[in-house]
Amino acid sequence: MEPRRIFETCLYATDLAAAERFYSEVLGLKLASRMKDRGLTFRCGDGVLLIFDPRPTREPHQLVPSHGADGPGHIAFAVPAEELDAWSEHLEARGVQIEREIDWSEGRSIYFRDPAGNSVELRRPHSGEWDSKTCKTALRLSPGYATAHHWYAILLIGQGRADEAVQEMMRAQELDPISRIIGVWVGLILDASGRTEEAREQYQNLVALHPKVPRVHLEIMMHYLRPQDFELAVPHLERWAAELLSAEVARRWSEGLLL
Repeated sequence: MEPRRIFETCLYATDLAAAERFYSEVLGLKLASRMKDRGLTFRCGDGVLLIFDPRPTREPHQLVPSHGADGPGHIAFAVPAEELDAWSEHLEARGVQIEREIDWSEGRSIYFRDPAGNSVELRRPHSGEWDSKTCKTALRLSPGYATAHHWYAILLIGQGRADEAVQEMMRAQELDPISRIIGVWVGLILDASGRTEEAREQYQNLVALHPKVPRVHLEIMMHYLRPQDFELAVPHLERWAAELLSAEVARRWSEGLLL
């Protein structure tokens, strides 16, 4: 047995009026109910988002078990990939700052904050279609399809078939040599296969090809941090942070890493 889907999830906010305005007016969710001085219920597709004030929900001896949290939470909403640019424009027009944009292997995400400081993400949903059978079918019909080799490699490394995974990912890179996503995954799979020096060479090639892409510097930084090569990690931390944060924040982060 396994759960079929997430029915509801919860974020916390002490200013429920501000939360209601944000999720209904900015994100366009339908308000289903208000729980006086306690929380809000929004509909999103066939799921439910609850926004609770954590102070009353922590009180003991309630009908449902007590709950509550301090600090920012996180939620991700699925939107069509072709609407992400329009969402960015809409949010900025409403005075909502885009905190970060990240290109994942399966698509792009944009991140911003709600009035309570919770991290909100919009992203293309996972298709769920790239299983082993689908990859093999795609490769049989179109052997030159880089994305199929890419996803098949990820499936193979998850099955512990490291050598085959490397071979498939290298083939994906041959077919699409300038893809930063495929390039990053070549490094990740080489790392996961224990081929550290090859992974390092791959990452350095990526830096030369994509010197201003934060994800490239992030993965190189993580590559060096695993064996605690802090001196080698710091320049990439600075480059990653400099693309996303102010120079002063980048400097503090790098100094903190060296402490």
